[in-house]
Amino acid sequence: MKVLRMISVYEKIGDKLIVEINIDNISIIALKHIISYDVDDPNLYKLYKITAAYYNKLVKLVPELSKFDLDTVEMFLECYQARS
Repeated sequence: MKVLRMISVYEKIGDKLIVEINIDNISIIALKHIISYDVDDPNLYKLYKITAAYYNKLVKLVPELSKFDLDTVEMFLECYQARS
């Protein structure tokens, strides 16, 4: 099973999806050092809201995030199973 991880960016007002940014180039280990994840979710399959603290670390690894302001958007770490 191939798993795709994305950071999804949504408008705060209206909840419209703006963009999904593929982050498959970032290892699970690196993400675990950034995200406070549930102990029962070691592979980060759950949805995680990107807080300001997470954003400040992720933007170094995903420069495209710098285009967005957390005052106007919400970001989430999402995981999808890819069809083979």
